[in-house]
Amino acid sequence: MLGVPKINSETEGNMPHVIVHFDPAQIEQQTIDELKKALPPIVAEALSSTSTLSNTADPNFLAPSISSNQVYVGQHAAHPTDMYPAPVEIVVKTGKSQNRDVRKVREFIVKEVRGANLVPEHLLGDDNACVWALLGGEDSFGFIPK
Repeated sequence: MLGVPKINSETEGNMPHVIVHFDPAQIEQQTIDELKKALPPIVAEALSSTSTLSNTADPNFLAPSISSNQVYVGQHAAHPTDMYPAPVEIVVKTGKSQNRDVRKVREFIVKEVRGANLVPEHLLGDDNACVWALLGGEDSFGFIPK
């Protein structure tokens, strides 16, 4: 995917990368800047919380804690020739899952972004703002509900 840094070394394998894809015709840069500023602690908590561990994870397993300053956040604006761009698409990518349930991580991020009102109300719901989590070889996609 263009704009998403490739994660391939062992030292970077767990470092989360977040890219906020957006359509400048539908959302202002200032709103994207506020969203980007809020995402590092949200993503760090999603990847450190025991609530996002897989149901099959060893109960004695402690995934490494992620701090917000370890979360890379970038942006990618839709080009005028792009067809049907989402107003906002938050893509979270890590090299390894660390026994995280990708669906639980995505739902955690959706809940926090929605609860903090980081995306304008008119851009929420099906076929609008969304979160796509990619942890290791697994992925989960969903819209941010109204």
